[in-house]
Amino acid sequence: MKGMNSIGLVTLLGLAFVATSCKGKQDAGESQPTSQAATAQTQPASRPDMARTQPTSQPDTSGAGGREEPGCVAVPPNTVVTPYLEREMEPGKNMLWCSTFQMAWDKLADLGGGRLETSPGCIAVSRLNQEKARPGDIPVTGAYSAAGRVGDGSVEGMRARLREMQQAGEARKSILLPASAALPADAVVFYAYLRRSVRFQTPFEVLSAMPFCRSERNVAFFGIQDYSPSSQLKRALAAQVRVVWHRFPPEHKREEGEEAAGPAEPEYIVELLAGQGQDRLVLAKVAPSPTLGKTVEGVMAHLRRPNEKTAKDGIAPEVRQFCELMESEEADVREPKQRPLLEAISGYACLLHEESVRVPRMRCDVVETFKELVGQVIVSGNEKVRNKPIAEAWQRIRFVFDEKGAELESEAGGGVFGSSAMRDFTFSGPFLVLLIRPGAQLPYCALWVANSELLEPGE
Repeated sequence: MKGMNSIGLVTLLGLAFVATSCKGKQDAGESQPTSQAATAQTQPASRPDMARTQPTSQPDTSGAGGREEPGCVAVPPNTVVTPYLEREMEPGKNMLWCSTFQMAWDKLADLGGGRLETSPGCIAVSRLNQEKARPGDIPVTGAYSAAGRVGDGSVEGMRARLREMQQAGEARKSILLPASAALPADAVVFYAYLRRSVRFQTPFEVLSAMPFCRSERNVAFFGIQDYSPSSQLKRALAAQVRVVWHRFPPEHKREEGEEAAGPAEPEYIVELLAGQGQDRLVLAKVAPSPTLGKTVEGVMAHLRRPNEKTAKDGIAPEVRQFCELMESEEADVREPKQRPLLEAISGYACLLHEESVRVPRMRCDVVETFKELVGQVIVSGNEKVRNKPIAEAWQRIRFVFDEKGAELESEAGGGVFGSSAMRDFTFSGPFLVLLIRPGAQLPYCALWVANSELLEPGE
């Protein structure tokens, strides 16, 4: 990824160590592994801690913004990293998910002979068993997942495969896979890796900073400001924007004597288009459903029925009528009589004259430990995994998104041992980011942005 306009979507996930054995009973909901199992857990445990405070051995400076990144840190208090998609949404919190943990878990299940059950049991295990990664949702190139016993040479095989991918330009060097000597021979390692590269042909404009979610803190924005077909640059940028779906605020029937209500929030889904054959980058400012998975499903449904109407040079016949409506002090766009006009405007797939797209720049590098999985003892499957506790379960995610593109890098491990003219697409409130393989039914990465913790500060 030497180009400054590249989007590197890199997802490493897996590196799980299953402790060698677990005897005895669980007391008060906690597993009691033997000293041998505890030894298997202790040896690799320093790696997640190290990743939290140190940068990679070779910092990447060729990302979306071309800037060197600091080392990853603990997840901020208002951000949740989830190993499964059907995680309940939490008001005011960011929600970050990547499919690589699911890919690795599936390989562990295959090694164990099928669905994995644990004691004392937890929601995470149940969700991971239900949400098997579908081949059609995972990119064909740059993806790898495996699981195996250390004594069978599994770690060496994983390293060999990653070296092949590195030589083909599909992977970077892993900083998670341990040396085989650090683990017992009957420990189990499961691992998955995913790297994707996407780039915008023309970088978007850097826009003025503004608050996000009405916070006092300004964040940096990029996009296209006041589209005009007279500008060659704006024409190129507008060609990289597809309005998948748009809805003005619901209609409002005003009672006699009632004053016009204040502005309400529209909903919209916008796709930022990369080159032909590259993955899809979708932004959705929509009301969240109870879970992240249900929110994603709703957006994916609109992607299957996108807007199709176009207007030459962004000039639509409804524009003048809409502008006159907005200039009227008595107008309320939620009144039933305005719906036909608003629905006609919402149906355009292209940017219309003077419309804008504003997207906050994102930058984060975090590590999360999935405490609900640690200590769970596998009580199903074959002798390779049965009666062994999950010693570690964690994930690192680095995400950069700016005017040049987006960059996603993730490593995870564990162990078994309002508008003034026309529409306005400003993502200054909670919204969803999806990375999707073309033709896939589900994304391979989803980020619900509900606060400014993961956004880049602006002047």
